[in-house]
Amino acid sequence: MPYVNQIADPLPVIQVRGNHVELKTVFVTGGTAVNVTSPAVEIRVDNASGSSVSIPDANLLVPFGKDGAATGRYRVSFLAGDWLANGTYYLAMSGLTNGAPIIHTGSFTARAAGGVQGMIELVRGALNDYNGVIFTIEDSGSTRWNDGELYEALNRSLNKINMAKPSRYTWTLDTLPWPALLIDGAVYYSLHSKGILEAWNEFQYSDEISFSIQRSGKLISLINVFYNNWEQAVRSVKIDFAFSAAFPIGMGQARIPMTISRIFSFIPRVNSFFVGL
Repeated sequence: MPYVNQIADPLPVIQVRGNHVELKTVFVTGGTAVNVTSPAVEIRVDNASGSSVSIPDANLLVPFGKDGAATGRYRVSFLAGDWLANGTYYLAMSGLTNGAPIIHTGSFTARAAGGVQGMIELVRGALNDYNGVIFTIEDSGSTRWNDGELYEALNRSLNKINMAKPSRYTWTLDTLPWPALLIDGAVYYSLHSKGILEAWNEFQYSDEISFSIQRSGKLISLINVFYNNWEQAVRSVKIDFAFSAAFPIGMGQARIPMTISRIFSFIPRVNSFFVGL
C-alpha cells in the first residue's frame, strides 16, 4: 500500500489519507492570487530532468483544475498504487496568466507501506498528522506522533478488542478481520496519550494581563465520546462474530443459537421417608 510523504516545499501542499493523495497550490503573481489558463501538473522521477510519470486514468480522481470558487486555488487528487514506485519525485504545477507561465515546484518521496507500517500510516492520516503546520508554526515539517507511539496505540487497540467478550476469539495485528475498528481504537489511544500531556502542561498566569492554557478538559471530553462509540462497536462485532462462528441453528432469520435436546428415557425416582414414633 503506497503512501506519499509530506512535500518538501511550502507550495504545492500535499494531503494524504491512506492511498488517497491530494495536491493543492495557489497561483500568485505580484502578491495577488490569480486564475490561470492551461493548468497542468507534471510528475517526474528524481528531478526535473527525470522520466515523466503519468497518473493512470483508473487512479485519477480529480483532474488538475480549479479548487472551488476561490481565486488561484487549484488541485489534483489521485490514488497511489503500484504505478508510483518507491523513490523521490519532482512535482511541477503550472498555468498561464496573460500568456506568462507560473510554475510551482516541489518534491516528495513515496514508498510502499504494507502490513503494520501501512496501518501506522492509516492511523497518522486519521489523526491529520501528515501536515505539521496544522499543529505548529515553528516546525511545520514535524509530526505530533512518531511511528513507535502509533505502533503502541495499535497494540493497545488490539488488546482491547481481544479482551472484549467473548475473549476466546483473539487476533494479531495482521489477522484482525476489522482493520477500521483497529485504526479507530489506535486513534483513541493516540489522542488519550496527548490528552494526558495537555493536562500536565496546563497553567494559568495572572499579572497585568491574565491568561490560561487549559485544553485537556475539552480534549478528554471529546475523546470519551469517541471511546464510548468505539467500545460499543467492539462489543457488537465480537458478539456478532461469536454468533457467526458458532454456526447456530436458528428459526427463520433469528440469530439466537439453540440447543435441541431429546429425552430418550425417563425413570422416576421415589424417595420414601419414615418417621418413627
